[in-house]
Amino acid sequence: MIQLFLLTILGPGLLLAYPLVLFLYFPPLAFVPAAIFMWLRFRLRKGTSNPPKTIWIGAATVVWTLYGIYETKMYFWSQKVIAPIRLDLGFIAPVLYFLTITGIISYFKIKRNIRSLEKK
Repeated sequence: MIQLFLLTILGPGLLLAYPLVLFLYFPPLAFVPAAIFMWLRFRLRKGTSNPPKTIWIGAATVVWTLYGIYETKMYFWSQKVIAPIRLDLGFIAPVLYFLTITGIISYFKIKRNIRSLEKK
C-alpha cells in the first residue's frame, strides 16, 4: 500500500530506483550483473580469431564489480549509524543504468557483426 502511495506521489522515477533497492538489502547480488557481463565478454572473445572491441561490456563489468564492493561496504556502514541517508545512489544509479544498457546494446551489436562476417 505504501509503495502505491509513493509511486503516485513520486511518479515513474521511483520505478528506476526499485532494482537498486534489492542491492541495498542484499549487496552480494550486485556481483551477479558483473559476472553476467564478464561471461558475455569472454563469450564474444572466444568465438573469434580477432577479438571485437568490447570496451562497453568491459566497462560495465568493472563498474558493477566496483559497485558490489562499494555497496557491501556501505551495507556494513549502514548497520552502525542511526539513520543512513544514501544520496550517493542518485549519482551511482544513472551510471549503472547507462553502462548496463550500453553494454547490452554493444553485445548484440558485436554479435550481429560477427554473424554478418561469418556469412561472407
